[in-house]
Amino acid sequence: MNTPANHTGLNSLARCLFSLFIVVIAPIAHGERFQTQANEAVQTIAETAPDANLIFVLDDAAKQRKSQAGRSMTELLTNIGLLDQDSALRQAWSGFSEKVGMPEDKAFDLFFGRRAIFISQDLTIAGGGEWALATVVPTKLAYQVLESLGAKRRDMDSGNTIFAIEDGAYRISLVRSREDTKNKSNARIFVVAPRESRDLFRVLVRGLGKQQGWDNLVGRNERFQPQIAGVLRADGQDVGLVNVLQTDAGWHGIATLSTPHAEQQTVGWTGRQLEEISAGAWLAMFDEVDPVALLGTPIGNMLQLEPELVTKLDDHTTQRVALTVRPARNGVSVMAGIETDGTIESAEAADSVMKDVVEFFVGRPDASPDYQGFLPQATRTAKLDGLLAEEFLIALVGDEPNLSWLIQNKDSSNWWVLRLGSTTGNEGVALRTLADSLPEADQGGQIISTGVARPGPLASVVDGVAKSERPLEKPLHEIQTMQWSERYRPGKSEIRFEFRMYGSDD
Repeated sequence: MNTPANHTGLNSLARCLFSLFIVVIAPIAHGERFQTQANEAVQTIAETAPDANLIFVLDDAAKQRKSQAGRSMTELLTNIGLLDQDSALRQAWSGFSEKVGMPEDKAFDLFFGRRAIFISQDLTIAGGGEWALATVVPTKLAYQVLESLGAKRRDMDSGNTIFAIEDGAYRISLVRSREDTKNKSNARIFVVAPRESRDLFRVLVRGLGKQQGWDNLVGRNERFQPQIAGVLRADGQDVGLVNVLQTDAGWHGIATLSTPHAEQQTVGWTGRQLEEISAGAWLAMFDEVDPVALLGTPIGNMLQLEPELVTKLDDHTTQRVALTVRPARNGVSVMAGIETDGTIESAEAADSVMKDVVEFFVGRPDASPDYQGFLPQATRTAKLDGLLAEEFLIALVGDEPNLSWLIQNKDSSNWWVLRLGSTTGNEGVALRTLADSLPEADQGGQIISTGVARPGPLASVVDGVAKSERPLEKPLHEIQTMQWSERYRPGKSEIRFEFRMYGSDD
């Protein structure tokens, strides 16, 4: 049986994407000097505000915004509504830019272009908690912004003046180095927080100007590598870390999540194995999948499989699973490979599961026979018709959808392969081609999950099925490819990922 550390492929993908936004790890190639600066900045904030749960550092946002990849990302954020003219964020930024008397892009580059830091404490989606924003800006600009916002002096704390804006709704302080008694530094840490975040704000104002942390925050030189770095903390410990560096084509990074009880459950995968099945695919991935956990998801529950059958699957599958989605006539072809132990019991379980799946799609108990593991290498094909096919499957895979499968057992490998797609007459060829490209039983590696996706084409498929008022294809078309790989290290899960963007003019 499986441990709680296991996850389905979709969960793994979600964790990979989530890591990008919520979680600074050791330096990575070509960025060691700059990464050390970012790591020091994050740790300084954590020492200054030990109760903070989330800390983000955004370096050289001006360069990131102006790059081809940055322009594509801006277009993506605009298309999903985050930065369009009517969005709350865009209107707020327009109001700020108007007050400081600058165009929006210039105000962004000057105010956030060097280093911006976000800190939160007990902040939840439902509300509550505290947050603050700090940026490293030239002293002259800091005072210019204060004046433009009509800031009023309210208090003093640790040698720093506390200002209020928006009728007291927000507090601001221009923190300076305590050692810089003659004001020689050309930088200030501009700290702003809502009135309700007074405790976190006071902690930052009192601590950010200390000598041992000042250089870590404002930098020892005028240059930062374009990157995003952050830490997620709980009970005073780092539980999630991320570092993302910008490249010519997009961003690549590495994240870690604390997983003290996680263990690799299979012989694993290698990146080279992924190449065998990814050519031409819109999505190709390998993963460790616990059948019990997978069939416990909402989709699995809808199939209403017998508990004994689920147990049988768990006993006779190795938990190595492959998945591909590739273009086909008028739709896509979805294929999967599930490694088994090669026994007759595994073939019987596979046939029983497929019979139930066909019944679910068609809505008739006689939609497919139970082959009971007989001649498992023979191709089984079931026509999928009925209301569900008309409402869902045809939009996904094209006309005349069917479900086909076989169990290919060899001396060195055993794979149950299946395909959901339109009828071609060559289903057996497609199934055997996938089975032949999957690794042998003793071929593995340290990777537990890896994949490559082309989000634009995938989104177009989702749009065709969901018929959403705000299609996903247009914004996600800006991302050329997304890749990831995950492996366990002692006490943690390590995820490497890359986003490659299309050029803004493509």
